[in-house]
Amino acid sequence: MLSLLGVGAVFAAAKSAKAQSEVGGANMTEAQIQRRLLRRITYGATEDDVKLIKTMGYEAYLEWQLNPEAIDDTACDNAVGWYSTVFFDERNLFKVREDVAKHELVAATILRATMSKRQLYQRMVEFWTDHLNIYFDKVGVLKVVHDRDVIRKHALGNFRTMLMANMKSPAMLVYLDNQDSYKTNPNQNLAREFFELHSLGVNGGYTQADVLGFAKCLTGWTVRLWPWDAPDIGKFIFDKSMHYNGTKTVLGREILSDGWIKDGETVITLASGRKNTGRFLAKKLCRFFLGFEPDTALVEEIASEFIATSGDIKAMLRIVLRRQNIMAAPLMMKRPFHYTIGLLRQTKATVGSLSVMRDELYEMGQHPFEWPPPNGYPHASGYWIPQLLPRWNFSYRLFFRELEKNTIVRANIVKDAVTLEEVLARINSVFFAGEMNGSSRTAIRAALVDDATALSRSLNACSLAVTLPGYEKC
Repeated sequence: MLSLLGVGAVFAAAKSAKAQSEVGGANMTEAQIQRRLLRRITYGATEDDVKLIKTMGYEAYLEWQLNPEAIDDTACDNAVGWYSTVFFDERNLFKVREDVAKHELVAATILRATMSKRQLYQRMVEFWTDHLNIYFDKVGVLKVVHDRDVIRKHALGNFRTMLMANMKSPAMLVYLDNQDSYKTNPNQNLAREFFELHSLGVNGGYTQADVLGFAKCLTGWTVRLWPWDAPDIGKFIFDKSMHYNGTKTVLGREILSDGWIKDGETVITLASGRKNTGRFLAKKLCRFFLGFEPDTALVEEIASEFIATSGDIKAMLRIVLRRQNIMAAPLMMKRPFHYTIGLLRQTKATVGSLSVMRDELYEMGQHPFEWPPPNGYPHASGYWIPQLLPRWNFSYRLFFRELEKNTIVRANIVKDAVTLEEVLARINSVFFAGEMNGSSRTAIRAALVDDATALSRSLNACSLAVTLPGYEKC
């Protein structure tokens, strides 16, 4: 059995070697294009996924994933049903211990990403969770409602509707300190992050005066946090006594006095309909799914569709995920959550202890809802590369059954393979969708050729394979 030091050595050797370049552009076969789409819109292309997209075809499969309500997800729904607090309303959530609610929300998130057939939907949940990031430990059980009623409800719906729901979300109001924003002293946190991170973007055409004006519009947007027995505990309320009701100017629009709650709603609608918001989202979606900075023409096309459809998220994704864009997509390093969920899916693991999985993700640096700043977990590979060892540890323990109640069945992976070449062929099919490159194959063969025990050889080969650059990237 190889040590983790051996795994790291093989990784370093493979990385330093001249890796085979992935076939791209006009030279790609239809099968290669399909598999690349799978690697971007799922948490790991399984053998079943590869068979399904081959049968359906690229466009039909993509459209199927864009309409998750038509996909039967009963098995996933039943598994998540054990975590009842994710379905609680605010009043009942306030009766639940915070650590219990957090555990169940994270557990449900892991299960949904792993088990759901609605993979593109789950990936968009991840995208919006970062885009509208909220740190659980600051807002507590309110994040459960935000996840359900803002992120998951609108992940493939309408951006303007989602943005309005987000701004009235008690979790977001508390996270960015708007619950105590008074007419005499408007808190600017929510207004600033709304423009910078949620809508227009840093260079999207707003000024500090717009931030202050919008902050005044949002005074009185608060949350019922007391008394504990209030029927609307934990819900959004508009308190007129806190609101700055004078005339304000935001984004060139005069907000007249006596508008009350409509002051904030007007600005949200205004910003969500700006083309700069479409451009900002276009760039983020392209980086998330394609891994490159899109050219101006692609950004403008997506932004124009955003305006034409009044913020239809599916319409934007149809452009982002066109086959020519997928064909041009370079290799992109998986973040820890993507890597971990992909392994669980591809190995068909029995996930019996969600506490262990939470701990593993924490060690890797991407525990759900644990990023304190409002900008969400980073996507830059430079941030994650120094933190590779914990994910290698995870993969090693997964294959050697050292993760409590989280197990794989060897037959699901290697089947009847006995020789090293047969094991390599199965690994290629299960983990690489048939596209294992030569450097990965060489590294595994060199490290395991002297291992005479079939079972040990198979598990070692698997644990090595998923630490190599060819698997670390999608």
